[in-house]
Amino acid sequence: DTVHLADGRPFAYEARWVNLKVVPQMRSAPFDDVSANEWLVQTVPFSSGDVSFSAVAAGKDVASALECKEGDALFVIDRTTSLAGEFVTTMKLFYREGYQLYSRL
Repeated sequence: DTVHLADGRPFAYEARWVNLKVVPQMRSAPFDDVSANEWLVQTVPFSSGDVSFSAVAAGKDVASALECKEGDALFVIDRTTSLAGEFVTTMKLFYREGYQLYSRL
């Protein structure tokens, strides 16, 4: 799990699972130098994936990590990637109150 900071305050909490059968080299990855996400992007290709967006009430652990109240509404992004039909990683990003996702078409 990872807490992402902005101006010294938590703004996102990341829970990630990696299929170590597909990515065994992750066991010795240099995470003192690079985040798990950055290492995966640089090291492991993916051929497909999916993303979903939702809102949830903050549970106790996530609320503690994000320094918000339990039950606060949080924006959540779920993402799963695969390589040639094999699951590589799935993650859930919880964003604290006030986060805004912007997209231009």
